Amino acid sequence: MNKNSSKNPINLQAIFWILLCKTSFVTMMAMGKASSLPTIQINFCRSFSVFLITGCMIFFNKSLVFKTTNPTLQFLKVSVGAFGMIGYFYAFRYLEMAQGTTLSFTQALILPVFAFLFLKEKIGTRRIMALIVGYAGIIVAINPLYGSFSLPEGIMLIASACGAFAVVCAKKLAAKDSPILLMFYSGLATSILLGIYYSIKGETIDFGPEGQWLDLTVDHVKFLSLLVFISFIMQYSYLRAYALADVGFLAPFDYVKLIISTCVSLLVFDQIPSKETLLGAVLIIGSTVYLTKKDLRIKPQYNYKK
Repeated sequence: MNKNSSKNPINLQAIFWILLCKTSFVTMMAMGKASSLPTIQINFCRSFSVFLITGCMIFFNKSLVFKTTNPTLQFLKVSVGAFGMIGYFYAFRYLEMAQGTTLSFTQALILPVFAFLFLKEKIGTRRIMALIVGYAGIIVAINPLYGSFSLPEGIMLIASACGAFAVVCAKKLAAKDSPILLMFYSGLATSILLGIYYSIKGETIDFGPEGQWLDLTVDHVKFLSLLVFISFIMQYSYLRAYALADVGFLAPFDYVKLIISTCVSLLVFDQIPSKETLLGAVLIIGSTVYLTKKDLRIKPQYNYKK
């Protein structure tokens, strides 16, 4: 194989976008954790704003269209992805930043499995062994034998699985649909889902304090404006990254979140990661890095849709 292929410019572009995505994700979760607004309300305002912004971009740009090439897959992505993002916000609010980030690495371990099932990406014996080590790291981080398995931990694992499935769907959709269109439908779906929740809250479903609606102040509006901006960057960069490179190649870069979240934990929330969290992170990061250490030389399967 040509050694120069290790410097594939498309893969390098994908690395830039995925690092920007992970940095934006941790920043967004930290903001949600520090905010006094309920997580459901944060998600509704964030999604509705993204829906309006991308809708205007498509409407005024003749090169963009509202029609998706695969309505069924689009529906699956936005539905599952909406639950995943809501779960992330909820779990990070009640978990330490480093612990929440470590458990969110589950997505990187589920991705190769989903990529094998839905994208036909190869998965060999060594990858299977690395996945087993990574799953062991999750168990260590949760520490179910000497600790208690909490609801936020469970929600984080479910959110990570939803996120992995949404990434696989986005990978296939991004071959023909633009990132702006994918963001539009994601914002629309989450807005509708949470709009229905607020319309029936108290009668059928009530998520307690996290599902309440608070009157917005000027400070809340400023906070949400910044959150929407960061969310827009996060979603766009994630779609660009997965449109340019295979999911298996990008999975290891998820570990950057731990470095950032640990710094945020110490500097902002005065939280020191537990030894179980750190040991679990080492196992998970080691397995995901090993999973795809040679994938930098592999050309992407799909062509990017601008």
